Amino acid sequence: MAAGSKDRRERAAAAREAAQAGEKRRERTVRIIGGLAVVAVVAGIIGVALYARNTEGSITGVEVIDPDPSAPVPAGALGADSEWAFGVPYGTGGANVPVLEVWEDFQCPACAALEEANGAGIAELAETGVARLIYRPTGFLDRNLGNDASNRAIGAWGCAMDQGFTREFHDAVYSNQPQIEGDGLAK
Repeated sequence: MAAGSKDRRERAAAAREAAQAGEKRRERTVRIIGGLAVVAVVAGIIGVALYARNTEGSITGVEVIDPDPSAPVPAGALGADSEWAFGVPYGTGGANVPVLEVWEDFQCPACAALEEANGAGIAELAETGVARLIYRPTGFLDRNLGNDASNRAIGAWGCAMDQGFTREFHDAVYSNQPQIEGDGLAK
């Protein structure tokens, strides 16, 4: 009887070891695939950035313009003479708190996802003075998507800022972002 009990324990131990080895292989495979996916995404981002940097002129009728440093800036936006030139400060954070710069494109789905997941928390940090928030509106998707929706939204945001609706307009644009990237924002 003792020999049968010992045999069962040995088989159970061998089965546990086999299950643990299988689990370790599965975890290793998941890590490798996850790592490769991260490398592929980073390579894609770098490739798009290099392509955008090296592309000149206009794409499908969208003129690429350089900002005029002498143009008036919206009420509350930081001018060319500021450390955060052409940024849009938001909140009550003073000079002694950390600065959080958020670079965003109003027609970017990833930017909208960040805004949906963390926008209220980021705004709260700024509104309570825990951080100094500087929005950095950009139009990087205009060139890639062949429209001017981002730049139009940035210009409209400037008008909203002049009227005292900085946050409201910002939130409304993200709330009404097109479902399909490249459709652009409504005129």
